[in-house]
Amino acid sequence: MRVDQLTFTRFIAAVLVILFHHYRFLPMMHYTNVFVSYFFVLSGFVLAVSQKSRYQHKEDYLLFYTARASRIFPLFLLATLLAVLTGMNAELAGPFNLFLNITGLQSFFPGRVMSYNYPSWSISVELFFYLCFPFLVRFVYNKLSLKKVLGVGLALWAVTQVAVLYLYEIEKLQPSSTKLHDFLFYFPLLHLNQFVAGNILGLLFLRFHKKWTKNYDLHLVVLSMALLGYLNFFRPRFDLFDHNGLLIFLFAPFILLLALNTGKISKIFAARPLIILGEVSFGLYLLAEPLLKGMETVAQTSSWGTKPYFHFALIIILIIATLVYFFFEKPLQQVLKNFFRKMIGPVKTVQPLSKPVIIKLESSKKKVFQEQD
Repeated sequence: MRVDQLTFTRFIAAVLVILFHHYRFLPMMHYTNVFVSYFFVLSGFVLAVSQKSRYQHKEDYLLFYTARASRIFPLFLLATLLAVLTGMNAELAGPFNLFLNITGLQSFFPGRVMSYNYPSWSISVELFFYLCFPFLVRFVYNKLSLKKVLGVGLALWAVTQVAVLYLYEIEKLQPSSTKLHDFLFYFPLLHLNQFVAGNILGLLFLRFHKKWTKNYDLHLVVLSMALLGYLNFFRPRFDLFDHNGLLIFLFAPFILLLALNTGKISKIFAARPLIILGEVSFGLYLLAEPLLKGMETVAQTSSWGTKPYFHFALIIILIIATLVYFFFEKPLQQVLKNFFRKMIGPVKTVQPLSKPVIIKLESSKKKVFQEQD
């Protein structure tokens, strides 16, 4: 099941994160790194609504993992190569750090997570989510009722927030501790609550979308204004640690209502050009830093100002990311997926459990989560 109106929001989030790093022309731009949390929640939602397996056999796991690897690693490795060639974070360069970046393990190693293409820490965290997802489906979402799953998700979020707030207070007393900072901001387990929240949103969507689908344009505008107000006025005045899921209560309803929405906002966001921008956003996010580093090296002797140079550079990066998507990322992803499918062979089928169950929708010919009435 595709929810196309959500795709463009990935592009918006990617641009806001890039602006956080390079061009903070509004007070809110000092805090738009929190949109990495939006990525994590959205990723959990998309996987939940598009899953097709109950993960009862090893072939189910292999198909899922190889499909995710085919989607992530071509561009991930290209961005890492560009980071090496442009000398990004040269002070952290070395064989072991390069190994961590190639394998996507850097987020598990405080003090090394920012080596080479530092935005890829979030992809490293996503890979951990992908590793967990089939087990969450098999042993949590297919075993517990939706109410109990909601309880588990809420408990995970609460425990995580208490833990990170405690660590944040310690970090303020040890500002020179790079490893503590990296553990607090980038360690995968401390972000799992956001992915699980996205999964739960997906379960709610699949369970209630027929009943809840209607025009939510006004609700989406109110949520957007609340988020802008938080980032522009509230966040600058209060020292909050919102990097690891505190804003789920804004991001989660926005994602769910946009997915359910039948109003003009969803129709606009589902336009083909905006969907393409959303698809390109993965490359924009991963390639931005190494490409900017290369451009800065070339432009060191130029007379360009910072602001016009950044505007120009961002357009160039978007064009490059678009070309990479159509002529490298997308074709190679399909080749790899087909290769792995042939290697794995046919997947065994199983009888569904009574509750919750996976049903086959005739209209889409896809199996999706749905709790039995």
